Amino acid sequence: EPGRYELLNFGLPLSVEVPDGWSVQPNFPGVVVLTAAGSTGPGDRDLVWINDIREFAPIAGGPIRAGDPITADELRALLESPQPGRPFKNIEEFDLTGTDGTVTPVIRFDLKVDETASCTLDDPCDFALISSYSLVKSLTSTVEQRVWLFPEHPTGPAAAVAQAPFGTDWLQDASAVMKTMQLRSIDVSE
Repeated sequence: EPGRYELLNFGLPLSVEVPDGWSVQPNFPGVVVLTAAGSTGPGDRDLVWINDIREFAPIAGGPIRAGDPITADELRALLESPQPGRPFKNIEEFDLTGTDGTVTPVIRFDLKVDETASCTLDDPCDFALISSYSLVKSLTSTVEQRVWLFPEHPTGPAAAVAQAPFGTDWLQDASAVMKTMQLRSIDVSE
């Protein structure tokens, strides 16, 4: 049903407004997945929240590691000083303020690989977010994607990732949901 939902598995007291026509997928610790009703699987109109991200690993040919992993702190530094040729676009930083005045920084960026890039083991185009739960969320050159990085998440860096086939409006739909994010204060004595 459409309405405001708290993302209990994400590890922050965060809620979003979910519109009509969205589905919730089976979730597990550290992961929340919302999709378009007709989504056919990963990368097809999904919005995935993952906490406790350990690394951002270059991959090629699926899950094959291709190069040294980038820690979440290194990724933040890379986004703060983007280099020519890197696939990070439309970088925006903002603060999410809780009801008690606490602040959580968020960095939003698009991951877009140049269409002329030749992706090899020596020069990979795809990446994976790897969490302490061993969950891998692929960030691939075959779909459009937008990432919201939460570098100061309580259990370690976290992210929300929206992915969709090229030419759809899903990233705009997912961005509209992310703009409804609210952070509430929690009483740790409870």
